[in-house]
Amino acid sequence: MQTFTTSDGIEIAYRVWDNESTSPLVVLHHGFIADGLVNWVGPGIVDALLASGRRVAAIDAR
Repeated sequence: MQTFTTSDGIEIAYRVWDNESTSPLVVLHHGFIADGLVNWVGPGIVDALLASGRRVAAIDAR
């Protein structure tokens, strides 16, 4: 996963699945005590969105 650092120094992980699409980006944010892989990749949500032609990003919570 890639990361970025917020203005107050917190490092946030994210991953982008870029599907050459003109559709708006779908941003997925996971729930409590999980991460993007557990909530969105494992159950097939990311694959379903990619198959429908969407671009997808998953961002970890602070």
